[in-house]
Amino acid sequence: MREEIKAWREDSLYHIGQLNEQESTKQYESIIAWFKIDESDQSRILDIISSESSKTTGTCSWVLKNLKMSSWLQSRPDRPILWLNGKPGSGKSVLLSEVIKFMRASNQLIIRHFCSQRYASSTLYHEILRSLLLQLLRNHNELVAHVYRDHVFGRKPPTVQALEKLLLSLLKVMSSEPRHIKYVWIILDGLNECEPSQQTSIIGFLNQLSGKTASSGDTVCKVLISSRYSNTIAKRLRASQTISLSDEPRSLKLAIMQYVSQRLQLLHDKFQQLGLVQKDVEGLARVITNKADGMQLFSFSVIEIIIYRR
Repeated sequence: MREEIKAWREDSLYHIGQLNEQESTKQYESIIAWFKIDESDQSRILDIISSESSKTTGTCSWVLKNLKMSSWLQSRPDRPILWLNGKPGSGKSVLLSEVIKFMRASNQLIIRHFCSQRYASSTLYHEILRSLLLQLLRNHNELVAHVYRDHVFGRKPPTVQALEKLLLSLLKVMSSEPRHIKYVWIILDGLNECEPSQQTSIIGFLNQLSGKTASSGDTVCKVLISSRYSNTIAKRLRASQTISLSDEPRSLKLAIMQYVSQRLQLLHDKFQQLGLVQKDVEGLARVITNKADGMQLFSFSVIEIIIYRR
């Protein structure tokens, strides 16, 4: 009888768990409908960046050793905003993918958004807010019922102001330990792709998220923004730490050289047929690297042309 009761309890708990999970899934789907968000554009951008990142394995790890980056990655409330800027095609998005990969391996809570003018929805402020909110809900199922009850079931319109307030409130209630400070890292890539008015709103809100004084039981947001350099963005981020890729020529050159050398190894047999020896291949790698002048996109294009025409 004891064994039967034990089995009945375990079976009941299992079914209750299944019902709760199904209910949470339905609520989450209702939240997506309430947001009126289509994540397909963001998925396409991430696929492109992942494809590029997969070709540069091991070449971008230098950014993790940068003192400003390593400081930002730590669970400390000081200097919460970091601005990574560089020329077009210098590999900012690929660098960020390396940072994200490292943070996920370390089980840090990270939410991210990539902007691209090729996908107009990704550059809109309200879409960025929705993207961040959905990722937060995916990482914390216990917040789904709260959002569903207070916003979806309550039929509140998903205005920008409502989304801002919701994100602030969710971050506030995330920490489940009253004496523990919880950290959330937010990464926004391609801020320059957004319209100037959108940039102003985005930076203003991110400053608000990261500007709170940390105390026990709070959630601290650390923000990493990546963009091309512009006076407008520089003015609004003047109090933040900055990593300028223009100041990292040696690191970029070594990364590009490593990438080019790795990719040229794929043509080893072809080079042998042409009578080229290792010294010739190394010389070709140096030429491409020097011509790239810190522009990772240039090296990508040249290597793809060589491989395509092999």
